[in-house]
Amino acid sequence: HRGGEDFPSSNEYTAYLLDSSGLQMTPVISAVGMNYSGNNRFGYLRASHDGKKICSSLGGSSNTTVELLDFDNCTGIISNPISITDNFNYAYSCEFSPNNKVLYVGLVLGGAIYQYDLSSGIQSIIAATETNIASGSDPKPCVQMGPDYKIYVARNGAGYLGVINNPNSVANPDYV
Repeated sequence: HRGGEDFPSSNEYTAYLLDSSGLQMTPVISAVGMNYSGNNRFGYLRASHDGKKICSSLGGSSNTTVELLDFDNCTGIISNPISITDNFNYAYSCEFSPNNKVLYVGLVLGGAIYQYDLSSGIQSIIAATETNIASGSDPKPCVQMGPDYKIYVARNGAGYLGVINNPNSVANPDYV
């Protein structure tokens, strides 16, 4: 994703095809979604495990967003932006569940982790499923799926990881 200190305000995503014949040097540029700018921004750009969605969680001192986009991994085209939320203070990390139907978002300030049910594909319904599964328990929580299909949470200064044991479950993700 382009934007920030070295680039002007932009909503452009750049994709390169990597296939059995190697890296194709002609990029596919998709101008879609939020227009990002400024050098006080931070966050994740995470692809779903099936390669069909991308989540951009971008925090900063203002204009914090979490956006879900479609990705065509054959053409490289990114489309159909859905703003999941723009009311978080300092959204940072994001991760898809193993079945790609649940999204987790971690916030830098307050240390909360939010869960979203993506199964409907409809912005208003996705936003309405917002559930705080870890309020203030992990300053700067970074979320990432492990090889055992659980989602691990880096706990700043804690000396151990948190874990979402059932990340596919909307009703009981079992965060410890």
